[in-house]
Amino acid sequence: TQLRQEITEHERAEEALRKSEEKYRSVIENANLGIIVIQDGQQVFHNSKMYEMLGYTDEEFSNIDFLSLVHPEDKSYTVERIRQRLMGVAMDPDFVEVRALSKSGEIKWIETNSVTIQWEGRPAIQAFVIDITERKRAKEQLQQYTGKLQAANAELSQYAYAVSHDLKAPLRAIHNYAD
Repeated sequence: TQLRQEITEHERAEEALRKSEEKYRSVIENANLGIIVIQDGQQVFHNSKMYEMLGYTDEEFSNIDFLSLVHPEDKSYTVERIRQRLMGVAMDPDFVEVRALSKSGEIKWIETNSVTIQWEGRPAIQAFVIDITERKRAKEQLQQYTGKLQAANAELSQYAYAVSHDLKAPLRAIHNYAD
């Protein structure tokens, strides 16, 4: 009976572990943001949202150097941020906006929120990634519209001044004749 009790406890522990793994896997895979873990300059984990965001399959994304996904102009900055993060210089959490290259070559703006973690007993960077391309486009469009509105307001102001000046001349003449 002692053996039977130990087997039952072991089975319960295995079932609890299976349920826990299933729960966390579901949370990670159904997250509405990309999750990637970088260790020793290589990606060691990513969820499906991460590769879908950039148009890759899981297999393609697994075999790609993550730095090749970073826009060339943002590469040195990204490498420096990783170095700072691993040295403990960067603040937790660390929000950074960089450009990423999708499989099709399209430039995507992404915002990363990264933290330093322990992965299999060694330091690594875990980044939560959001595609902010549409937000960036909307902000740029809003700035263009704001510029156009400011120009239109300046033009309208000049027009109002000219009209006001032109109307005052006859009124001054009438006022002078009346005097």
